[in-house]
Amino acid sequence: MARWELAGRLQVRETLTENTSQIRNLSGVNVKISGSTTGSKWREWKTVRTDEEGRFSLVMDKGQSRRRFKIKVFLEDQFLRVMRPRFLRVARDQGEKESAPIEVLRDENKRSGNNIDFGVIILDDQAVNNVERRHGCRAALWYTAKHISDELLSHDSWLGFDEQITIVYPSVWMTSGMGNRARIASDRFGSTPSYNRTDVIHEIMHIWNYQHNSGTTDWVTSGWNGTHNRQERPNIAFHEGFAQWASLSLQHLLWSGGQMLPANKFWVSSNNNGPEVMSLAEFERSDFCVESALAFLMHPTPNLLTFGTATASSNGTARNVAITLAPAISIAMICPRQSLDFWEVLQSFRGGQHDNWPTDWDVGSGDFGLLRFLDRLSDIYPTQFPQESKDTYIRVLDPTTEEEFIDNCSPATRLIR
Repeated sequence: MARWELAGRLQVRETLTENTSQIRNLSGVNVKISGSTTGSKWREWKTVRTDEEGRFSLVMDKGQSRRRFKIKVFLEDQFLRVMRPRFLRVARDQGEKESAPIEVLRDENKRSGNNIDFGVIILDDQAVNNVERRHGCRAALWYTAKHISDELLSHDSWLGFDEQITIVYPSVWMTSGMGNRARIASDRFGSTPSYNRTDVIHEIMHIWNYQHNSGTTDWVTSGWNGTHNRQERPNIAFHEGFAQWASLSLQHLLWSGGQMLPANKFWVSSNNNGPEVMSLAEFERSDFCVESALAFLMHPTPNLLTFGTATASSNGTARNVAITLAPAISIAMICPRQSLDFWEVLQSFRGGQHDNWPTDWDVGSGDFGLLRFLDRLSDIYPTQFPQESKDTYIRVLDPTTEEEFIDNCSPATRLIR
């Protein structure tokens, strides 16, 4: 018998999460190592899992015969699975997972025992070979979803995914997130119109919403008529607007995405690319307006934002609100409190934090949209987002008003002694 010590490292070169190519560690994936003395019949030695740096290793006592080695990777753990669609799956070997393996190495050089280091194995989502590129894309999807999952868990175990989510790429369906499955579409020629970080994270956060709300099964099938129409039921509009807001927020928090800005009232009311929203009732029935409202809620300096009016833009033809530069010398101002962060907004989905909200965020009624969600935030976070702040916030968003956030601020006063 001989002591065999094998090691290596798995990484992906991805263009999904940043504007330039990045090397990421593939942590938490299953690595199946097989050996062969003939090159025709392979025997599985062991399946191990990579650590946070993508490293894997195993120690086995085997015969001294020199061997060839093969390494397959499974993108799967208890919370996440990334898989190819059915039409691209090969016949499964006995014991292999539905996620289907990615063969990342086949070493035809016969090796002896002791220390064998396979070095760094890098998958690439921009590989020239079509099969290799798709493997790289799936590995990049694993990294992205795993990083989000780990970050959610690091803030609160309740925020994590409580059931395994599945990401299918490339999907023959349109890009969608339903139940616990996200499908990332590709056309039949192999290009990837939805292989971008905004769409991918958007679908992942749809699944997060499904797993952390109540009443979903009462309305999800309404999506067959589309969920990005100019006007939707408030609960549908909130679900879509939330997913987009969460996607852009996570890009800002975890990678290099910019700070989100809400839209000005002129653009919101416009029928030239805008959602043509003319009232507060229509506002909460627009997924884009929900996204804009949540961006306003999270902005660190709302007193510097200028929304304009439905007939007078605050920022020319641009969609976003205008930002006023803070004066070099300014009078201290007291403004409505508005200090929620991204994680607190997600945490508000959890039921039982206030007597008015005993269940997880309820979406079972078509009327349960943005305005009801703001009531929930105000009850759960009376210090960070009190009732008077919520009322101000709604008035500023209402496209029928000319109100600005700064209008509700007043100079701080001091006693003169």
